[in-house]
Amino acid sequence: GDNGSSGELNNSTFTIQYSTWAGVVWSTNNAQVEISTSGVNPTDSQSTSLSLDSNTTYYIRLWTNDEVPNYSSQSNLTSTVTLANSVSSPKIAQVFVTSVTLNWVDLPASPQSSSAEGYRLEASSTNFNGTGDIYSSVTTHVSLSTLTVSGLNGNTTYYFRVGSLNLINVPNYISANSTATLTYAPGLAATNFTSVQSSSINVQWTNGGNPAGTSYVIEISTDNFLTLLSSSTTTSLSTLFGTGGIGSPLDSNTTHHFRVKGLNHNNVEGETTVIGSTSTLAKTPTVETPSFTNVALSSITVQWRDDNNPSGTQYVVEISSDNFSTVLFSSSTQMLSTLFGTGGAGSPLDPNTTHYFRVKAVNHNNLSTSFTTLGSTSTWANVASSPDFSNIYLSSITVEWNIPTGGTEGYILEASSTNFNGSGTVHSSQTLNGQITQLTVLSPILDPNTTYYFRLGSFNWNQVNNFTNFGATSTLANVPVSTNIVTVYVSSVTVNWSEPTGSAEGYRLDASTASDFSGTILSSETNSNVVTTLTVEGLTSETTYYFRVGSFNWNTTLNFVNAGSTETLTLEDELAPDVVGDLVASTRTATSLLLTWLAPDDANTRPLNGNYAIQYSTWDGVTWSTNNAQILISTSGVNADNAQFRIVESLDPNTSYYFKLWTSDLRPNWSVPSNMPVEMTLSNEPSNLSLVTVSSDTMILTWDALPVSPSSETATGYQLEASSTNFDGSGVIRSSVTNSVSLNTLTVFNLDPNTTHYLRVGSLNEKGSPIFGTILSTASLAKLINPLASDFLTVYVGSVTTQWAAFPPTPILDSSEGYLLEASSTNFDGSGIIRSSKTTNVLVSTLTVPNLLPNTTYFFRPSGRAAPLKC
Repeated sequence: GDNGSSGELNNSTFTIQYSTWAGVVWSTNNAQVEISTSGVNPTDSQSTSLSLDSNTTYYIRLWTNDEVPNYSSQSNLTSTVTLANSVSSPKIAQVFVTSVTLNWVDLPASPQSSSAEGYRLEASSTNFNGTGDIYSSVTTHVSLSTLTVSGLNGNTTYYFRVGSLNLINVPNYISANSTATLTYAPGLAATNFTSVQSSSINVQWTNGGNPAGTSYVIEISTDNFLTLLSSSTTTSLSTLFGTGGIGSPLDSNTTHHFRVKGLNHNNVEGETTVIGSTSTLAKTPTVETPSFTNVALSSITVQWRDDNNPSGTQYVVEISSDNFSTVLFSSSTQMLSTLFGTGGAGSPLDPNTTHYFRVKAVNHNNLSTSFTTLGSTSTWANVASSPDFSNIYLSSITVEWNIPTGGTEGYILEASSTNFNGSGTVHSSQTLNGQITQLTVLSPILDPNTTYYFRLGSFNWNQVNNFTNFGATSTLANVPVSTNIVTVYVSSVTVNWSEPTGSAEGYRLDASTASDFSGTILSSETNSNVVTTLTVEGLTSETTYYFRVGSFNWNTTLNFVNAGSTETLTLEDELAPDVVGDLVASTRTATSLLLTWLAPDDANTRPLNGNYAIQYSTWDGVTWSTNNAQILISTSGVNADNAQFRIVESLDPNTSYYFKLWTSDLRPNWSVPSNMPVEMTLSNEPSNLSLVTVSSDTMILTWDALPVSPSSETATGYQLEASSTNFDGSGVIRSSVTNSVSLNTLTVFNLDPNTTHYLRVGSLNEKGSPIFGTILSTASLAKLINPLASDFLTVYVGSVTTQWAAFPPTPILDSSEGYLLEASSTNFDGSGIIRSSKTTNVLVSTLTVPNLLPNTTYFFRPSGRAAPLKC
């Protein structure tokens, strides 16, 4: 009131003094602020603003005066602290799922009025409207200009303010921008993938704590995100990719990788959750045409289509012989075909058996499609066994066989004159009776005297053939026509005829004393198809003979026609053939001799038509007679003075044999015995030849000596021969001979040095004729090396170098193939170690032997031929 009276205060003031020190002199004279009280009623609340320093403690007193002015007593002493200056340029530095970091320009550390006692950062999802939680972070360091608010919720928009703290920690706020926290990483669902199909996959996840309405980016890749196949943004917790959903239809049986991340309200992506991967289902395989390839006796290859499944898709294919009441074999493959049986999956299949097949695809997760039925087929039947020609005719051929193992459903017999090369006519006959074992090729009829190639096929249940080619044969040639007996003699008859239709490959004329030709048959033949006359010789006089003429086909099979009969003329021959006077026996082997002579003349039978009788014996006083002859030879068709020979075998070695020979005609009249030659078989060959010693001009051989007795097992000695030309008739043969059968070693001398020699040893029979066996070969040594005045060039602790006069490169007799230098500390007595060095260069005249022991005496020999050298 005024003057103690209540009411308005008019024409008065409030006088205010303030100071940063409580002990200041308080006086209206020191007051800094006067405020008019005009119109102020008692108890009215009053306020005013003072221009003070920031972050400073102020003490304040107030007086009220009237218009006189009369001042009231001073008010109570009050104090307060001004706010600190606010920060500038607050910015959001980092945003996380549950925290946000802000920074600003920090206040100076002094003076106090320009500084602060720290800072307070606050966050509110309701923009500090008094609702919701306020999250804060405080620092008492004025120089720290960054704070982080934690404990926030994911994907939530927060409003931020930064307060600078004064001396009593009262903040002076300044608002910052708002932002949304990042999303939580989405969680994994109990089942990540639902409704997996061949071209689509539905993937799901959990919110991971993110609030409803959060957006998610779901991505799909086939290469684990080296590249991105497709992506989708959704607020739901699942997405369908492929057919009926996002993107193009997915490839079947392909592994797809999935990952998901949240988008906050600022459209910023959060942490990615890898959901994992799964494979689309494989597509059910489809039927390929044809389903079966390479059907064989014990195997079948089945194939199918992938229906666009990718390469690497696994297929399970099964085979059954009872339409899958049971499964015979199963095979897993990435191919589009499988071979069952021999060479493939499972054991060899049974022949002539119907097999059923089905296939399914398996994806990378081992999930299978349903089976696709591929159908059925039969393995081949076994080929008929032992097919052979049973009847051969002019226009047909019959074949017989045995029923094959496993049976068959029938047969087809085919014949081709062109060996089934695609040209010509294929003649055939078939049956659907698997018990038949004979067929005749009739349609169309075969040509005569034509070679046909045959194959026999066995039908399986699908009437597919399994052929076996079993050879070729020729139909019969037509028989000769217009046969006629032309001439008849004592011991021969001549018949002629005309060529048959279709020709022939030759003819044979048979004569027999039996009309059915069951007895002895005498014959004459030709391989010319233009010769139409033949004579049978060696017939008996005054005898009725029946004749037939046969045409040869390409297989030399005959087709006969009877040519009539006649009686041979009466024999009046009383004169034997001439005597053989030039019988010669020649040495051949240890168990055989060669006889040669000229055929004698027979004045009544030309050419000869009888026999030679040969008798031989180891004693010339034996009874010589045709009855004792060991060898009988026909003379049919032999003309006088023809050269004759006979090898007599199975004789004893080293044995003399005497020979006599007689000649007869058909009557028979025998000639007087021939001259009596004698000849000795060779001895048995020496065995187990072996080289003993080789030098530059000599070689020594050894062998197993023959026994001293009996005479047929022994020899009179041995002959060793050496040739540098392998006994080809040229060059010089060096030899050495011994007359002792017990001696088993010989030496051949005067050989050329450095030359390959061929050696043989022959045992001598009693006539001194050798029989040679195995030929050995080896090279003689080169000549001895010529030493020089000084043999040694250098001598070191562990090696010695030796020199000599080198051989010339030519001629070869004076040359060598190189050199060998050997060193021995025991003078080559068979003990100790021999060190060596060699060269193949004939012009080299020094060699060094390494690895020698120090302070040791060594003996050296170059090329192993010179006398030892002592060093």
